[in-house]
Amino acid sequence: PSSFTELSEHWYRKKIEPNMKYPGKVQGVLDNWINPKLGKLHPEDITPAHVVDCIESIIDAGAPTVANDARRHIRKILQFGSIRGWLSSNVAADIDQDAAGYQEHHRKRTLSLSETKTLFKVMAKERDWFGRDNELAVRLLLMLGIRKTELTAARWSEIDFDEATWSIPPERSKTREGFT
Repeated sequence: PSSFTELSEHWYRKKIEPNMKYPGKVQGVLDNWINPKLGKLHPEDITPAHVVDCIESIIDAGAPTVANDARRHIRKILQFGSIRGWLSSNVAADIDQDAAGYQEHHRKRTLSLSETKTLFKVMAKERDWFGRDNELAVRLLLMLGIRKTELTAARWSEIDFDEATWSIPPERSKTREGFT
């Protein structure tokens, strides 16, 4: 590959497309964040400083979670090239969150029961603006603790009204484990 973009395209086609349920998310990180910084560089010319600069630009844009995804993708792309003999080494192998100068922190904020009641009241009051379908979707997401795509891709055949159950099959679950 003559550029990082070309290398990332090989990696994406070989490792991401066939193995991820939603490969578009990775493609978005490549297109919007990584390739604008590293894409034109020859993979052998990339240094740890280039990688850190790319990550820091994402952090500076206010997207630390995306920066963490980008760091992992860059490391895997360079490892992919190195394993195939296209690169002499993976210069991103030792770049962890500390080396890149940030730590991603998981959100600890949850809605209290009072806040949930307020949300439900506001959605009902502002139904003309918010929409009944959206209100029902938010209620179901919060009450069932399911993922958005599990709800939006639901099939009537998954619901047993006699038993009052909804069974999500493994192929529609992010974890690839079905549940009821």
